[in-house]
Amino acid sequence: MDHDIDWDARERLVKRQLAPLAYLEGDWLGAGVSHGEPVQGTLQVRAVLGGTFVEAREVLRNEAGVVDHEDLCVYRYDTADKALRVTQYLAPGWVENHIVEPLPTGGIRWKTGPLGPRVELSAPAPGTLLVQVWLPMQAEPAHTVRYVRT
Repeated sequence: MDHDIDWDARERLVKRQLAPLAYLEGDWLGAGVSHGEPVQGTLQVRAVLGGTFVEAREVLRNEAGVVDHEDLCVYRYDTADKALRVTQYLAPGWVENHIVEPLPTGGIRWKTGPLGPRVELSAPAPGTLLVQVWLPMQAEPAHTVRYVRT
């Protein structure tokens, strides 16, 4: 952890670096396909801890209404390595930490490594959010959910 920056300067820097994620904040409802099966999703995104973290909770349900996927992503700006990061908590009990990169067309992406999935969040139109996940060595996304703001 970088302890050489004063707390007020840290807060300003972190908030400035998290500002591009503001479009994610709010409540979202979505529908799409995950691993070939239809899903319905809810996504709740909030700035927390004085706006110095962004928390995103996603729940996907299958056609029977059973939870198929649930995760919590916490975005932060790491002042030590000067990078936007996400820590993903994935049921059942899986935790990963990734560097977040901007997409050339707007939005963000993060990778879990050369042999891991790639996650992309983009806003193809106002009030919409597209979440896609590519598995390694696959040309098409294994997961695509289009959300609308509620």
